[in-house]
Amino acid sequence: MKKILLIALTFIVLISCEKRKEITYPTSMTYGDNILAMDNITQGKDYSFGAKLGKKASLKIVMSNLSVQTNTNFPKPVWFYSNQQGWTVSNYGSDDTQTFTSNKAGDVILDISFNGSPGSCKIDYYENSSSVTKTKTLNW
Repeated sequence: MKKILLIALTFIVLISCEKRKEITYPTSMTYGDNILAMDNITQGKDYSFGAKLGKKASLKIVMSNLSVQTNTNFPKPVWFYSNQQGWTVSNYGSDDTQTFTSNKAGDVILDISFNGSPGSCKIDYYENSSSVTKTKTLNW
């Protein structure tokens, strides 16, 4: 009987630890559809960029601009963000990347839009890890 109780307790502890590291991507948040949960976006529209993080969860997103400047009269397609809550955001780098790192539990969100066409970016997710856990490409 003690053995069964010990196994049950261990299972409960493991489950509760996992919940505290849980990361979910709602389909819609404060600023509209959530790009971290979708596959297609439109130029010039505002989107949410957000997640819901458990108490012990950590999330880093690295966006890499894959766009090519097709016309020298216009700037390269790029994204713009504002109103960040729960994110620490790096400067846009000379290597065309920008890093978004969560700095709190709960909702982390910002407003993001994509300008210039055609454009594309790669999004690398680092979910509770120092290694990429998921990657996707968005086109606009």
